[in-house]
Amino acid sequence: MSINNNTNLLKLMLEDESQQPEIYRPGPYWRGYQSRIVAAIERHGITKFRSVQSICKGFADPGLILPETMWTGWKGSVRTSLISAPVINRIVDQYRRALAAEHQRRCRTAANWYGLALDNLDFPDTMTAGGNDGIDIAGRTISGQYLECALRMQTFGVDFGSVHTVMEIGGGFGCFPHLAMHRFANIKHVVYIDIPPMIYIATQYLKQFFNVRDYAETRDLTTIALSDDREILCLCPWQIERLDCAIDLLWNTASFSEMPGAVVTNYAAHIQPKSVCLLLNKDEDSVGKSSVKSVLDAFGGGFRRI
Repeated sequence: MSINNNTNLLKLMLEDESQQPEIYRPGPYWRGYQSRIVAAIERHGITKFRSVQSICKGFADPGLILPETMWTGWKGSVRTSLISAPVINRIVDQYRRALAAEHQRRCRTAANWYGLALDNLDFPDTMTAGGNDGIDIAGRTISGQYLECALRMQTFGVDFGSVHTVMEIGGGFGCFPHLAMHRFANIKHVVYIDIPPMIYIATQYLKQFFNVRDYAETRDLTTIALSDDREILCLCPWQIERLDCAIDLLWNTASFSEMPGAVVTNYAAHIQPKSVCLLLNKDEDSVGKSSVKSVLDAFGGGFRRI
């Protein structure tokens, strides 16, 4: 299964983002990522983005990294041409084989640990769109990133069986919404918010599995409400001001740590979830990042730490 390119949707998101206040644009940490990923999408497309290092480095799971997927622009074209030359290509092939062997060794080790830790192996297709970081468990090849997500869902102690509407902010290409909707039929809606181009990639990726309302559908709505259908609502950050729905669970894994404090505070001011589940990095407050304390304070404190 592969995903479709829709460059017009990405262009619309980026054009609209340029007109937004600073608080809705990428902070210092993600600004460089954004320009690099957009250039890589223009070069490679997103049909198999998960095996393209220059697209998914930093938010997805490029397991086996091929040199020709690491570069963008004219320098990338030159480098790709050079490694395609017969003599150099034979040398690069040695690297590819060594990398593949090491990757398989690590996968075998990981399979033992995940097999012991996970008692529920109900996974969807986790290798779509060029996924090559698969681990063989119980006769199935499962993405390492999905396995990590499943472990978090199992370890964090959330009663997903009682959740109907989930919000995730800054989750990458859509691993958590995919797994949550697949596993729990009671979850009717996922509101998924991220900056472009990540929200663009996630939108196109998740369309392969569920009903997704994308940015083009909600861009001009004065009020964004949930429909009666089971769906994933993919939004850009500035749309949170127009979102009108109750959120049972806010789920965030590390992305709040990678945002300026004012951005986190703004998100917290616009949502009142019944429960919040956070995975945070131990960074200090800085221009581009938020400490654990500042994120917890933004959401009112009172968290149980595990």
